Amino acid sequence: MDDDTDENNEIDPIGYIKLKGENRELKNQIEILENELFVSNFELVKIIMNSELVYEILPYPESTEILFKEVEDANYVFFYKDETGFNLTVSSLEDRSTEHFDFYQLDPTEDFNWYGGYLTYNGFIADNKIKSVRVIQNETVYDAEIITINENMRVWYSIIDYEGKSMSEEPDKMKIEASNEEGEVIWHDSFNDDLGGF
Repeated sequence: MDDDTDENNEIDPIGYIKLKGENRELKNQIEILENELFVSNFELVKIIMNSELVYEILPYPESTEILFKEVEDANYVFFYKDETGFNLTVSSLEDRSTEHFDFYQLDPTEDFNWYGGYLTYNGFIADNKIKSVRVIQNETVYDAEIITINENMRVWYSIIDYEGKSMSEEPDKMKIEASNEEGEVIWHDSFNDDLGGF
């Protein structure tokens, strides 16, 4: 009986190699399909954003006020206010990414503020002296994008490389700095990023 069991449990090396090859091919096909889906969705959203249908894809169309919209071949930026507050959506065809930024309870009239964690950070800039913003994760510097919404409002956002850490690991040391035209830091904040998420 034991001999039969051993025979049935033996792995056929040729079958195993074929299975690994099929698995690799399936992964490639999934990547191709995900890529095609992103491109199709990206192009569809661009068309919708340039039409009155844009309100149909938003969660609260009745209360939405579109404050800024920029649609280009390879990216789009969309800033609006609804009953939940201010929201920003940024999508890049090259990076195959779409990120949503929430400005939860941030005051657009404050000199500088921020909200976020993990991958994304964002906020308002009311101080005209601030010309650049950067997010520093340990020793890695991420220059933020600044968007002028109108003559009274500017927003900033940054997307960083984030890897979740276990509770036993050291948290990332984070800094946010806002500088004037001469590069002098005129606003800053330091903190540890959250742990967990596994």
